[in-house]
Amino acid sequence: KEDFKPSDFAFYERDLKEKTFDINMEEVKKYFTVENTKRALEASVEALFGYKLVPLSSNDVPLYRDDAQAFEMQEADGTPRALIYTDDWADGDHKRGGAWMHDKRWAGLNKDGKPQIAHVSLSCNFPKSEDGSPVKLTHREYTTYFHEFGHGLHGTGKFGDFPSMNGTNVAWDNVELPSQFWENYGFTDVALNCLRDEHDNRIPDELVQKIKDMANFGEAYQGLRQTYLGLLDMKMHISDPAVAGTVDIENEMHDMVSFFDDERTSMLSTGFSHIFSEPVGYSAGYISYKFSEAQAADLWEGVKDDPYNPAARARIKTLYNQGGYGDELENFEICRGQKFDPTALMRSIGIDTKAVAEDAHSNEFDDTLQL
Repeated sequence: KEDFKPSDFAFYERDLKEKTFDINMEEVKKYFTVENTKRALEASVEALFGYKLVPLSSNDVPLYRDDAQAFEMQEADGTPRALIYTDDWADGDHKRGGAWMHDKRWAGLNKDGKPQIAHVSLSCNFPKSEDGSPVKLTHREYTTYFHEFGHGLHGTGKFGDFPSMNGTNVAWDNVELPSQFWENYGFTDVALNCLRDEHDNRIPDELVQKIKDMANFGEAYQGLRQTYLGLLDMKMHISDPAVAGTVDIENEMHDMVSFFDDERTSMLSTGFSHIFSEPVGYSAGYISYKFSEAQAADLWEGVKDDPYNPAARARIKTLYNQGGYGDELENFEICRGQKFDPTALMRSIGIDTKAVAEDAHSNEFDDTLQL
């Protein structure tokens, strides 16, 4: 297509994906309803951690929205571990877009020295069904739900008595690790068994395989885009404030990383909310997403063959409960059981790392990047 524009990318990517993998993305959605997604989450949490998610009503706890839900996450013996709110539905008048986890308070000791459990909320923006039929998600939205719940699990962790050191109060490089790692559990048999159509038929294995096969489709573009965003973030924060917000910086990063011609309809940074401190707080730290992704890939590589076994459970609980106590990389390597291997990220997206290593020895590469 000679007049291909960046704005055409999403349309043609989807078209090519459906043709390549012989899959109808709309047909897939009937298995990924919001109700199924929540059942899959509950089953996975109980199978790995032994936690139960017990529904609460407005008589039990105050609900800050009429359509919000509340759950008490309990240990197997009924001991409360956390209060989790889920806020699934879009409301353009009162909610920002996207999906996120937000802490109301952390676990630990309160100001009176008494124990308190964590309170967290998980927010999404799914459109409500007008006729009461199940709301269907894309498999990407399904994965996003698991991602945000991973943040919630992280946020409920308690290692010591100081709330400011528990939950997601960790180094920025590790904030996204538990959430990205938890995405993998959405495609284990425990979770998949909860994905059923209106006739109670489980999602077919061949369809699951197609979804897994296409997981790495477009990964080169997505990886490049994440690199672009990380570099743009860093460049803006190390530049002279007088020029940090100018189009020149974005043009420079675009020329360095993007394979598109300069035919953008708008500057990406105008909608890049993570680049400044509010409301998400990744100012000068967006590149941490990629580092966390590499750690998540390495950790999953170590447990994927038997992700619910007791040994895996004990190590993963350490990851979610450690908080900001100790050195994060050392904590990760204790959980992983070996030194961190960043090449696991390449293997997770289908790259033969042995072939890459052999190629690297036979060619000269300029691995320097000047910001």
